[in-house]
Amino acid sequence: MSYDENQHTTNGEQNVPREKAIYRHPVPDMSTLRSAIPAHCFTPSTAKSVGYLLRDVALAASLAWLAFRFVPMLPSPILRGGAWIIYGFTQGLVGTGLWILAHEAGHGAFSASDRFNDLVGWVVHSILLVPYFSWKFSHQRHHMFTGHMDKDMVFVPETRVDHFDRLRAAFVDPDQWEDIPAIQFIRLLLHQLLAWPLYLCFNISAGKDSLQKPSKSRLRQSHFDAYSAVFRHSEALYIILSDIGIGLTIAVLCIFSAKHALSLGSSLADLRWHMERMKNYGTDLTDASRFTIAMKRQSRSNHCLEISIDKTIDPSSGNSGTHSSSANSNHIQSQGHQNSDIRNPDEYHHQQQQQQQTRQESVSRESDGGNSSMRQPKWGYA
Repeated sequence: MSYDENQHTTNGEQNVPREKAIYRHPVPDMSTLRSAIPAHCFTPSTAKSVGYLLRDVALAASLAWLAFRFVPMLPSPILRGGAWIIYGFTQGLVGTGLWILAHEAGHGAFSASDRFNDLVGWVVHSILLVPYFSWKFSHQRHHMFTGHMDKDMVFVPETRVDHFDRLRAAFVDPDQWEDIPAIQFIRLLLHQLLAWPLYLCFNISAGKDSLQKPSKSRLRQSHFDAYSAVFRHSEALYIILSDIGIGLTIAVLCIFSAKHALSLGSSLADLRWHMERMKNYGTDLTDASRFTIAMKRQSRSNHCLEISIDKTIDPSSGNSGTHSSSANSNHIQSQGHQNSDIRNPDEYHHQQQQQQQTRQESVSRESDGGNSSMRQPKWGYA
């Protein structure tokens, strides 16, 4: 039997060449892939999208209201700090959901209307301090050249030379430790705190041929520069609109921060005023079995804080009773000395009622025309 290069026998059995034994399925084109997906999946529902948006906005607003309403009431700075951290993390999760909705608007998947998509995306991303149109243009090119070694806008794969250079530098294959939870956590922090801002400001991690105009300076590759090398000349106006959205958000944050800081400063000034008055009256705070300073919201129209001071005694211990500041310092001081001798709870509560009535009369006289030498805060008695 003659030997055939493509088909021959050994011990009476037919041998098939190795290259013919591998099954290769034909790669489908884009039209084939799209035809396999139901048609309604390509038609966005504006009502459903707006419903998701309103849900996330309501959730973010509720979290903010709860935090600013109740966190300042916590008595311990450690508790308040921990509560703010938990609030920031939870609000960040909601903000990520809003970011994704604006991301879908940038892809035209939020609504069938391109203008409505851009409006929603611009508003939501601006609130999140993301330049919507700038990111939209660069992100679309990222999808056009995903995985391209030179033209991709972000997440550019490493070339073989770069990969082995890193291996020689680290003496370890990154594939061996990249799935470790601690490593992923560190990478996530670096991505959010450093990589994302650097990408927006200097186009870090983009491919070398991804620019629309030649530029050697990273300073002219910013997502905030209307004439950046990242964008075409026809896109400059939209970059300016993105910057306007970011500027408006920063202005609102500055105004809110200023008011909140003034509110906190006012409450601290009230606290200093009270402590100074207590010191002048000779009240011994160390004898109190409980001394609580609770921060309370005064009204919804402003962020002024009201200090409520409660000093409670143990009737059996003979400690001094509740002392609260008023304009009549001599009266309060004398009442304080009287309270130090009170051991009967009934007499103590009766004395407290008399002091409260005296305070109300003093406040009424001051409101009728009396002037105090010191700034009077608004008091609430627990």
